[in-house]
Amino acid sequence: MSSDSEFRTPEQEVLRLLEECSELRRLLKSISAQVGRMENRLKQAFPGVASQAHERRIGGTHSSTPSITPEQALAEFDRVVALAAVGANDQAERILEGKSAVDLLVIAKELGIALPKSKPSIRAMREAIFGKVRESVLLTRHHARTQATPPEQRATVLTNAMDELTRKLGLLQTPSVGATKTWAKRARELRDQGKSWDQSGLIAASETFSAEFSPTKYDNQNGSKIEALVDAIERQN
Repeated sequence: MSSDSEFRTPEQEVLRLLEECSELRRLLKSISAQVGRMENRLKQAFPGVASQAHERRIGGTHSSTPSITPEQALAEFDRVVALAAVGANDQAERILEGKSAVDLLVIAKELGIALPKSKPSIRAMREAIFGKVRESVLLTRHHARTQATPPEQRATVLTNAMDELTRKLGLLQTPSVGATKTWAKRARELRDQGKSWDQSGLIAASETFSAEFSPTKYDNQNGSKIEALVDAIERQN
């Protein structure tokens, strides 16, 4: 081990890892672009096979019997909204992507979404439902600015934020409410000092969760953004 690596500060280590993350992101984008070009060439060369593969992929979503009740549909919608509220849009979208056409139809009807008389596409229903999710998130944030949020709703949002923070930072266990708020406060301070949100979140984590946090476990690609997590936690104070 070199003397530079032995005496590197936590902040220097974070900066080095962020540079590596950026390089990996560029590599992944290049790979994704290559895969996309390969898929397009295959679809052009074998259109029949590509169509069959697409039909098999979505074939399992056309069951005529829903697997959820209207009450469960609303509960699922609330779960998606709670995830989106803390910035975990990828996870929120994956929940909807896992729903069958008939389940999406139940959710859409319970939300009062106007659908065409002809059979709506799965994509159209997902987009319509996620539009309602975005509306709910905006209304929730407006409500938080204008009046007190009900305790049970604050608890749900904070719990989701803590779970997402645990996954984002690769922590061994979910931190306490106090530690979570300490992390958010420190991240905000570092951001106000001019550091990026990723740098602020990592440095705050190395200080707050020093016993179990490792910068190498930080998920810089998926899930919530640090800024969204900090905002969600601060709103629950």
